[in-house]
Amino acid sequence: MLTLLATCLPWDTGFSACARPAVLPSPQLGTPGRSVRTSMGVEDVLALTERLKASMGDFRGKFDTWSSAEVAKLEGLKQSQALAVSEAENQMTSLMERKETLESEVGRVEQDGKVARHEVQTMRVELDTLREKMSAKPDALQELKRVYEAESGQLEQAKRECEKMEQEQAAKLAEHSDALEFYSQRLGLELENVDGSFSMVYTAVNPANPDAQHTLCMRVDDATNSYVMDSCVPQLPKLELIAAELNDTNDFGHFVRSVRANFRALYP
Repeated sequence: MLTLLATCLPWDTGFSACARPAVLPSPQLGTPGRSVRTSMGVEDVLALTERLKASMGDFRGKFDTWSSAEVAKLEGLKQSQALAVSEAENQMTSLMERKETLESEVGRVEQDGKVARHEVQTMRVELDTLREKMSAKPDALQELKRVYEAESGQLEQAKRECEKMEQEQAAKLAEHSDALEFYSQRLGLELENVDGSFSMVYTAVNPANPDAQHTLCMRVDDATNSYVMDSCVPQLPKLELIAAELNDTNDFGHFVRSVRANFRALYP
């Protein structure tokens, strides 16, 4: 058994507690200088066994310490690798998103470039058209000058006609004013001018009520240069004929007398 333990024990592991079996010198029985292996007793074997157990316990403690350290290292490497893989995945995701963003930007830039090229082409066409118009501008200016001169002549003619019409109307109003003043004093006629229209108010028409008023409102239409009857109180059956006669003859005195006569005819 001692021989077996001595053979199987890893003597090169550094454990000094287990020593190789001692080689004792033999008594001087034979050849001088030779030694013989002595046999060990049970107590020696037990002592050697205890020493081996102690050596194995120390070895196990060192192994457990080493294995725990190695396992801790492996766990640290595993965590580091997992973190590196997670960071790599995050970076890959970020790169993919960046790629999609760049592709979208490239598409938008290409579209903007197409739009810009179309706008440039449109501007070129408009510029060419403008150049053509500018080249024809002298002729257009001459035509515009000719039209301006022609219209200026027509404007002057219209202005002269307007002044003539105003003079005629002023003269007509003066004539009417004189006539109305005469009629107001002699025939009970008053004139009221309101907002471009005038009213003729007759009195001394109804023998039963000389103070009763008979009113005719009229105005001059500038567009047709004619008299227009707006209202008549009381209404005269022949008012349209009387107004037509006034516009044909322009005899305002006769018109005033005709209106009075028609009002007077309402009271037989």
